Amino acid sequence: MASKWTKLAAVVLVVVTGIAVAALLIRARSGLPGYQGRSLAGWLNDCEKDEPNPEARVAVITILTNNLPWAVRSLDYDPKPKRARDVAIYSKMPQAARRSPLLMEMLTRDRDSMKLVMAANAFEVAGPEAKAAVPELTRLMLNTNREFASLHALRALSYIGAAAQGPLEMVLTNASYPFRVKAVRLLAPAGPSGCTHLLRLVMNDPDSALRTAATNTLVSRGFNPDEVFRSSD
Repeated sequence: MASKWTKLAAVVLVVVTGIAVAALLIRARSGLPGYQGRSLAGWLNDCEKDEPNPEARVAVITILTNNLPWAVRSLDYDPKPKRARDVAIYSKMPQAARRSPLLMEMLTRDRDSMKLVMAANAFEVAGPEAKAAVPELTRLMLNTNREFASLHALRALSYIGAAAQGPLEMVLTNASYPFRVKAVRLLAPAGPSGCTHLLRLVMNDPDSALRTAATNTLVSRGFNPDEVFRSSD
């Protein structure tokens, strides 16, 4: 009898585990805009594959440009502690299930943080095509009461490029912006005409921590800081 109940409990546990994982997947993917019957998550996944996918890039740009208010709202997010519900689900998982990286990633994020990731990735793919978002992203970046959201807005602006240079220069050269050191590390990777110009701007700043961060960021991206600095003369 004990063996029968043990087997039944194991079956129930597997079913509950499957339902919980399915619910988490649905939760992670819900609330995302789409294009041609596919969600933003699906198109972004296609963009991340080894081979270039022009169709996926066009789809992501279309979704983003048609949903800019949603994208900016999604960046306006601050991290939260793990949900009690997710902790409870995890505590009931079999030991083998607890070793799943995908499951653990889902259990440590809520729906809003998944939207943040999707919106941030969409800005990266769209680049200059998202220039219409510059005013609202600038507003979010200047809200220094929300560090996490401010820095995500700054990074999105750096992917937009030339249309966002003004706001980015304004905060990076302004000592009153409290997140400058973190900001220079988050600037999108770009060629000499892009974010390298912004890093060059701060290499003469009185703040030694800012200068060091700019130099290290240039080195990490394969640039020679001395040559970049001389190119501004």
